[in-house]
Amino acid sequence: MGGAKVVRLGASVVVGAVLFFGMSRVFAAERLQEVRPYLGTDVSVTICYEVKEKDGAALAIKSVWQKFSDIHAHMNAFDPASDVSLLNSSSGRAVIVHNDVDRLLKMSKNYVGMTRGVFDVTVGPLIALWSRSGKVGRIPTAEEIRETKKFVGAQQIELLGHSRVRIPQGMRIDLGGNAAGFAADEAAEILRGAGLRNFLIDAGGEIYAGGRSCTGRPWRVGVHDPEGKNRLADVVELKDRALSTSGSYEKYIEINGERWPHIVNPLTGYPERGVVSATVIALHAVDADVLSTTLCILGPGPGLKLIEDLGDGYAAMMMTQDGLGGLKEHATKGYAVFSVK
Repeated sequence: MGGAKVVRLGASVVVGAVLFFGMSRVFAAERLQEVRPYLGTDVSVTICYEVKEKDGAALAIKSVWQKFSDIHAHMNAFDPASDVSLLNSSSGRAVIVHNDVDRLLKMSKNYVGMTRGVFDVTVGPLIALWSRSGKVGRIPTAEEIRETKKFVGAQQIELLGHSRVRIPQGMRIDLGGNAAGFAADEAAEILRGAGLRNFLIDAGGEIYAGGRSCTGRPWRVGVHDPEGKNRLADVVELKDRALSTSGSYEKYIEINGERWPHIVNPLTGYPERGVVSATVIALHAVDADVLSTTLCILGPGPGLKLIEDLGDGYAAMMMTQDGLGGLKEHATKGYAVFSVK
């Protein structure tokens, strides 16, 4: 996940009968919303339900929080007892991990191919190298980058079956780039399994919008303008879709007065500059999470083509520096369907 923000619009909900887009149908909904800290961020879950579904909604949200708690415990690289930490300290030995970790690692290996190698959950050593260098005010040397890249490459992760995983000594896995999206998708499955269709999950900016809002309209999500914290670059409407925005305008490494994005290309070992933010709409939150980071590395040309090649249900909008101090927008053909600003 990148450093950009998404804002949910229209948080207030009218409880009771609400006219649905001027049609004769009436959409009646109660609203349950809770916020809890997981995965290093605040996670918000909003459920719209009918009165008869009240007990089911209350039980379902408890299951959602349990899932977030489990994922947080198993994937937190800063917790020495987590599966990820045990893998990173395994010295090349096989480790038995929980099912969620095994599944996400399988997905992560597949994302390497989908993203042309630029999304890699083993990129951590390169990010750490740039962070250390930034603290002493210098750019990493070519030799340092070359040596560090030896420990990067998700294709080296061995999935041995029965939730057994082995990684080479010196490699470090960090699922911070897709764990929040994965958790949002898992939460959506729990809510749907409980018969709930209308909900919004916001895992620190990784959004999944199920069905419609409590007013009967599609969920509206605002994307921050990188040039102004209190301005929106766009507003999109989502129904059974996910959204993620990544970017370099809030998180960066400054070396001798020069800003370097915090998103590092694992293929080159260097941060990619030029893309200020990338917003991706996808069918699943984990896809949106991964692809928004990917576009920050690929740039608008190959990045938008990648999204369009994925087909219906996927769209993207990117912002780059225009050379004159301003921003230039780039979008896939299907993005306009979602934009309402």
